[in-house]
Amino acid sequence: MARKGATATLLSWTGPDPAPTIVLRDFDNSISKSNCKNLPSSWNGCGYYTVDITVQSDNYGCPWLAATHSTAEDLVSGETYSAPDTRSSVCPKVPVDTFDISWDANVSKQKTTLMLDATGGTVNRTLHTYLMEGGKLCDGSKFDNRGAYCRFVSSGITLNVLGCDQSSVTTSAVDHPITDVELHDINVAVNTRNIGSGQFTSTCSFQYIIDEI
Repeated sequence: MARKGATATLLSWTGPDPAPTIVLRDFDNSISKSNCKNLPSSWNGCGYYTVDITVQSDNYGCPWLAATHSTAEDLVSGETYSAPDTRSSVCPKVPVDTFDISWDANVSKQKTTLMLDATGGTVNRTLHTYLMEGGKLCDGSKFDNRGAYCRFVSSGITLNVLGCDQSSVTTSAVDHPITDVELHDINVAVNTRNIGSGQFTSTCSFQYIIDEI
């Protein structure tokens, strides 16, 4: 798609026919590099493009959205750059003020405590987080009206792992598909080599952002 109004060439489509069409509405290859986060240092330019996505066989009703993942490649060096994913929808906005994140699938719980026994080595545990709506589990694995809205909201959730206040404790997160019950696996690793038999506490922080669309 090198010109405005051009239609993207379809390479593959696994959904029901006909496939969506993507038309380049506008682009600009001369915007500030500050708009392209984590752009390779050897790249001199930054750009944006706006596309129109038309779904010709949408018999499912709202909510639905189009999520776009784009990758640019330097044809000389082979270096690639992936821009942040974007979401768009023509459906009515879903307010997110009644949604929150919980450590427990049964109740809304924003804090949790993990108790471990020192082994002299590294102790690993995995916790899960869940999307709640109105104090109840919002289960994206359910293919009903509520489940559809849960998946819609889940697609706009960002998790920032802020770290722990003790260097011997590390955390990481693994995304779940929006069709799962869980949002993330939170992996906790504690190096107990220097802890001995005494008590040890550490606080780890996580920030969830729910983007309204």
